[in-house]
Amino acid sequence: NVWCAAGEGTFGTEEVIRRVTEARLSEVVNHRRLILPQLGAPGVAAHDVRKGCGFSVAYGPVRARDIRSFLEAGMKASPSMRRVVFRTMDRLILTPVEITGMLRPAGWATVALFLLGGVGPGVFSLGAAWERGIAAVVALAAGILAGAVVTPVLLPWI
Repeated sequence: NVWCAAGEGTFGTEEVIRRVTEARLSEVVNHRRLILPQLGAPGVAAHDVRKGCGFSVAYGPVRARDIRSFLEAGMKASPSMRRVVFRTMDRLILTPVEITGMLRPAGWATVALFLLGGVGPGVFSLGAAWERGIAAVVALAAGILAGAVVTPVLLPWI
């Protein structure tokens, strides 16, 4: 998304100037205005874009679906156009991605936990590995679920 890209430097002033120049936008449109997503603002210096490619920058609404209303209102954003709503379902939709990303590391951690669980006074015990390994893997699974499910649900109150 644009906000993350702006924060990590992949959507910024130089990128906007480069894209406008490469697309030869000045030959395609008769105005010199760009409407950029509001959440891209941290990475874009509007005055430098104007110097770099001759286009002025207006920061539009957060969501693309509001652009028509934004234009119809004379490029004025209503308060709702400036606000991001991140509901519980919006947050939970990412849970499978989070869990999938943890499968390989959790698999290796499970093997390590079982092996370490078997280490004891008698060097190594399969019984101890099973007993302590299960407890450790349950704790690992609880941690993954807490991070991937519980935290996103409780995010507004944390």
